[in-house]
Formats: sequence, C-alpha cells, structure tokens
Amino acid sequence: GESNSSWMFKGALNFLLSDDKEAVELRRQFIFLCVPMLNPDGVFLGNYRCSFSGKDLNRQWRAPSKSRCPVVHALKWLVLRHQEKVKNRVFIGTDLHGHSKKMNVFMYGCRNERGVGSRKHATNELLFPYLLSKRNDMFSFARCRFAVSKSKNSTYRVVLWREAGIQCTYTMEASFGGAYDGKKGGNHFSQRDLMMLGEDWCRTVLDHSRCAKNDSVHSSLHSFLDDNPDVQDGEEEDSFD
Repeated sequence: GESNSSWMFKGALNFLLSDDKEAVELRRQFIFLCVPMLNPDGVFLGNYRCSFSGKDLNRQWRAPSKSRCPVVHALKWLVLRHQEKVKNRVFIGTDLHGHSKKMNVFMYGCRNERGVGSRKHATNELLFPYLLSKRNDMFSFARCRFAVSKSKNSTYRVVLWREAGIQCTYTMEASFGGAYDGKKGGNHFSQRDLMMLGEDWCRTVLDHSRCAKNDSVHSSLHSFLDDNPDVQDGEEEDSFD
C-alpha cells in the first residue's frame, strides 16, 4: 500500500504492456501475474501496512484467513496451485514495498542452502538483484540482505520460498528518504525514478535468463560477496519500530 511501491508497479506494468522489443520478448517467454495492491481496504482507510481488520498483511502468509485476509489467501492459493499443476513453474516473485529507515532501493531475499557442491546454484537467488544493481544505480546490492530470521517466517517471500519452492522470492524496498549515494545521492526519488526502477526490474528478468549460466558474471558476483559478507549473512532491518 506504500505510494512509492505503487509507482514502481506502474513503471513495470507500463513497460510490460509497451511495444519495446524487450517487453515483447518478455511477454513471449514469460507469464506475468501482476497484483497492483494487496491491501485495498486498508489503503482506503489511510493505512499501508494494516488492513481493515487490523492485520499486517505481510505477516499473514503462513495461514491467511479467508475472511480477514481474503486477498492474501487467494493469491497464496493461486501460486501454490500453479506450482502443482503447471509444467513451467514460477521463476521469480517480488513484493514491492516502501522503507522508512534505510536509503536507496534494495531487496530482502532468502539464502538458499540447497546448492551444496555448486557455488553457482547456491547463490542463484543473489544473481537477480546483483544484475538489477548493474542496470540502475538507485538500486543498491550492498544494502540487500538474504538471511531469514524467525520474525519473517510469515512473510510473503519466506512462505513462498519454503512452501512453493520458489528460489527467487524478494521483498523490494524503495526508501521514503531517497538515495544515499549514486547519481541521486542526497535527493528524494521522483515518480519517474520509481517508475524506471519498475521498468528495470522487468528488463533484469531478461538479463537473468541470459546470464544465469555465464561464468564471468557469477565470478564477478562472488568477488563482490567476498568483499561484502553482510549481503548473504546480515539480517534485514524493519521499516518500523
């Protein structure tokens, strides 16, 4: 329900529906399930975290009530059903949010431990945000975090990672305070900035499909991780006290 996340969504949707060559290629290769807002009743009341029933909807994903959290209940059912019934499984899921403390734009994800013996596979979930940071310097890969704490066990990204087996699930956070560094350092984000981040998220889906098996890209990623261990091991910071 945060306004900055809505502008990122608008940028992504406008791009996906455009005649841009990469947008056409994305529509050819992928099916996109786009949900513009999970908290319409709460936003109507002036909230962005809590729904009409007083629930923080990003803490209801483990067992969402059909009556109190109907949108979360329906979306979770849809994703799980898709994973069970459809041959081409979900590649990536991203929940768009605004952050009141940290600067820039960044992601929280889930560190996968399933790639033992394969360093490339073990860090596959880090590749997407790394590539996004190369496209847009408002997005900070250094501020991303992938450790999963107990307090996040009922969030969108953790539940779908565990229950649906989606390796690349993210919470994408855009700061309310703007950028700390990069070309926008010291400035707030404009609507156009946020829309461009949504567009670049889409373009990065193609980048990922092209670079997933590129050894030089993975080598560059691992060099960055060696110098910035907090990305993998650090825990996220809540957007509220």
